[in-house]
Amino acid sequence: MILDKTAGDQNKSLYDVNKEVYTLLRYGVPVREEAGQNKQNVELIDWKHPLKNQFAIAEEVTVKGEHDKRPDIVLYVNGIALGVLELKRSTISVS
Repeated sequence: MILDKTAGDQNKSLYDVNKEVYTLLRYGVPVREEAGQNKQNVELIDWKHPLKNQFAIAEEVTVKGEHDKRPDIVLYVNGIALGVLELKRSTISVS
């Protein structure tokens, strides 16, 4: 939820949004289990033990929004989409 909110913040520049998303992915997300308790840091990716993460690849995932998108390949780490690949034939112009 915090990651979605941060990534979708339209009030900040792309640079600032990317910087905040990177910080959450790199250092974790502060969460509070119950009201009145101190926040604990939850790491979204285990950087110290990379093989403990879950990796997945999906093809042609539909992303709903104002304009639906359908990238050819999406790369996931622990269920978080971290990479998107759009594949084109060399004979077709990108424009």
